Amino acid sequence: MPKSLPLTVISLVFCVSCTTTFQYATLSSPDVVKNDRHEFVVENDSLKLTYNFSGHEGPIHVSIQNKMGVPVYVDWQRSAIIVDDKPRPYMSAAMKIEGNVEGNSYRYGANNGQLQATAVLPSTIDFIPPRAIINKNPMRLSGFYGRIPDSAFHKLKYTVSEGVTVKAKKATFTEATSPLRFRSYITYMVGETGTKPLAFESSFFVSEIMNTGSGPIEMSVNNGNHGDQYYNLRY
Repeated sequence: MPKSLPLTVISLVFCVSCTTTFQYATLSSPDVVKNDRHEFVVENDSLKLTYNFSGHEGPIHVSIQNKMGVPVYVDWQRSAIIVDDKPRPYMSAAMKIEGNVEGNSYRYGANNGQLQATAVLPSTIDFIPPRAIINKNPMRLSGFYGRIPDSAFHKLKYTVSEGVTVKAKKATFTEATSPLRFRSYITYMVGETGTKPLAFESSFFVSEIMNTGSGPIEMSVNNGNHGDQYYNLRY
């Protein structure tokens, strides 16, 4: 005989599902163009960088293509995302120690011993062979901006696909009024790791936020996984 869920559990599930809001943020850039997948693409004669922020909490997917016939080294420890002039390194410089201790203990608190350990360094530098591509997912954008007042939003019916609409609230922003503006700074060296470092710096900002009760699967029916859009959950 199937068991019934307690009334309190049913009420809790119903309550959570009713109060969950999906918040979709769309990014723009004053200096970076988008491709047909709405990804941000910046390049020079040496490298091509492609940024994709699609997913939960804005994962920063970076694809770096080496267009040259010599190696390139990307230094993630000297690369960062910069929000409100405060840098947040793409890669931690911390060093992890792994090992064990062997020794003897004596009376009156005296002791001696030996430490056998291995220093494990983080992979802060990526090697890109000539005419090759690497993909990196160093961090997420979630948590960088606070609550946006309700007065900034207006109601609309958003078209998901032909004949299908969902209720939503949307707010639009310029670069000056955006709740989130940030820069990505990526340091690299050409040929050898000891050569003079070069850098790519690109600016981004949230240009639109839309709140709705519809999840990402339903919302992506028409648009696909756009590289300039990510979502958060609000309860």
